[in-house]
Amino acid sequence: MAKRKLDIDDVIDLTTETECGLPGQNYSLQHRELFVDSGIYLSAVEGFENDCGSYSIDHLLTTLIDWTCMLQLNYKVDLDWMMERIPAHKRTTASVSLFHGLTGEERTNLQEQSRRYPNVRLSVPSLPIPYGTHHTKAMFFFDEANDRMRMIIHTANLIPRDWAKKTQGMWISPLLRPKSQTSPPQSEFQDSLFGYLGRYPVSSMNNFLQKMSMFDFSTCRAVLVGCVPGYHSGSDLSRWGHMRIRNILKNVDGVDDCSNERSEVICQFSSVGSFDEGWLSSELFESLSTTRHSSSAILRPQLPRPCLRLIYPTVENVRTSLEGWCAGNSLPFDQKNYSKQRTFMRPRLCTWSARRANRHRAMPHIKTYTRIKADKIEWFLLGSMNLSKAAFGALQKNGKQLMVRSYELGVLIYPGLFKDLSNRVSLHSVTPDFLSSSTILDAQDVRGILPDSSKRRKIVSSESDQSLIVPIRLPFDIPVSPYAAEDEAWTWNVERKYADVFGCVREM
Repeated sequence: MAKRKLDIDDVIDLTTETECGLPGQNYSLQHRELFVDSGIYLSAVEGFENDCGSYSIDHLLTTLIDWTCMLQLNYKVDLDWMMERIPAHKRTTASVSLFHGLTGEERTNLQEQSRRYPNVRLSVPSLPIPYGTHHTKAMFFFDEANDRMRMIIHTANLIPRDWAKKTQGMWISPLLRPKSQTSPPQSEFQDSLFGYLGRYPVSSMNNFLQKMSMFDFSTCRAVLVGCVPGYHSGSDLSRWGHMRIRNILKNVDGVDDCSNERSEVICQFSSVGSFDEGWLSSELFESLSTTRHSSSAILRPQLPRPCLRLIYPTVENVRTSLEGWCAGNSLPFDQKNYSKQRTFMRPRLCTWSARRANRHRAMPHIKTYTRIKADKIEWFLLGSMNLSKAAFGALQKNGKQLMVRSYELGVLIYPGLFKDLSNRVSLHSVTPDFLSSSTILDAQDVRGILPDSSKRRKIVSSESDQSLIVPIRLPFDIPVSPYAAEDEAWTWNVERKYADVFGCVREM
């Protein structure tokens, strides 16, 4: 993504007529506008060129920061493959800590691999509730020589197939610096991050918390959404899972839920758990459709309820994908569960359609949840959470307790996180072509453009002047495409006796 420093004359003269590739229409940017990096990117797909707004695993591990210490949180890990992506001089010298969720033979194999790397330390967080997993996917890099840090929250396992021909996503933090005298003593982002990592019952995590406490996280324009296993009640009820999302959204300004035009809440995932319609509609959707107005008992009955859309690949999506039937191995949806849930899921299901996003044949392992109205994204969540009670949690005891089985982590972005830069901020879906032809600034660059606060007010606060666009490259196309009559959701434990694009059949 192209970024460059601008000065005040650039801002005053910045006018563009570039097509943004927004949902449902061609959106011409005819005002003086700035484009500010959201931190959201897709993973690179092997063989795809001119794919602006995407990063490979090699780039993440070698280029973003010259790290000397690394913390990895993930589920599945191929250690040899990961270490091959690291610069050769670091493979046996740099400090590498890895928290994973492997069990059985896979854990044994990982331990065997680690014997080749004396600088690697493995840890397995305990899972107190059956059927939970350590599913979080995050990276933390420390450049100890220059007192710098960067973190990434993403959706891919540390295994080759997840970074080859699949659609994955990531949020990359700004380059974090040590706290200064002008830094806030604490930030909401840091509080949430430390609250999440502090729930790991592993003593070595305390060392990383101490390292992180030196850094200023106030430049992170995102809200963390964490899930940790346990039975959460009291003040903890709204700290985790879908109740955390509900608590965030009821305090978010700018969601237009009072007009007649209905929003869409779009859930896009790569795995489906076992649940009933009550959990989907009355718990998860209740949280995802929360707004400042909907939390009012007086206004709530008068508000139009958004539509719920569920994006999940069809059998034909998988058959014609870059991997053929093999792509289905990373889309675990049990046929028995689908048979029970089909009645209420099928009317809401939408195909994996991603032609304008340049990901149509790259099956999704990414997980995103977003609210969209017309041409604007009202909020956007990217994380490790699939559509399941194990991930988002399930309410118990008449709504007074939330039971969560797994570790998960994501980031939620909405326009209000950028309101200190402009009074007119909006999130828009954009295409790779738009990203390659536009100047996308870091938020700190925008601050640096107008060091004089009076000039900043004059330029960015006038209703007739420039606005701030936060472009997000959605992994799928909008408007979404509901299943046709012949479409059926992919389930991974069914034989497919007709050939995929490689001439292969799928046997059980």
